[in-house]
Amino acid sequence: MSKKKNYTAQFIGDVESYDKNKPFVIGSPETYNAGLFKYSYKRAGLERIKLFGGKRLDADPCPQHVIYSTVPEETVKIFDVLPVRTFPIFNKRAVGVLEKICPDDFQAFPIKIINSPDKKKLEPFENNDYFIINITNTVDALDKENSNLKCYEDGSLYGVENLVLKSDVMGGHHLSRDETLHSKKLVSYELALELIKQKITGIAFEIDIAY
Repeated sequence: MSKKKNYTAQFIGDVESYDKNKPFVIGSPETYNAGLFKYSYKRAGLERIKLFGGKRLDADPCPQHVIYSTVPEETVKIFDVLPVRTFPIFNKRAVGVLEKICPDDFQAFPIKIINSPDKKKLEPFENNDYFIINITNTVDALDKENSNLKCYEDGSLYGVENLVLKSDVMGGHHLSRDETLHSKKLVSYELALELIKQKITGIAFEIDIAY
């Protein structure tokens, strides 16, 4: 396993020439192995869809959800943010940065990290130091004219290639989902810089293809 510093928060792409008034897309560090952590869709159930909505919730809609780890607990602790594509998973230190910069943009619900049942030789553990982040707003960030949209036959959008984002769309938010493509989790330049300054591990900030 690589040392912790290899997973420190980072920009991906030519950030120097990037329009800093555009949001950045939350991604994973370039050195990250995508097989380390898996969100259990089965344990969460269909209620998990509510966590994609970009709205404040009265309670965690799926309190039984867990993250399965294929690595020992000491390796889990390397990460302040678990690079799980489905939802942001932050530990207490990373949540503290959100509370400082954008306390009204998120809710943090506890989530368990446990050893993967597929890894028979892995010592069993349960870690309760992490939270699933519910982003509580959406912004109109997707530049539909200049992005390559992927749609079903009925015209409904399911993905995008060659992503282009619009400028000046965050509206005072520092953490948001795109209102059209909710899977895109967005951060402001200010929040990205603070997460980098605090050397938060397990997260990266991607620019759009226009740069």
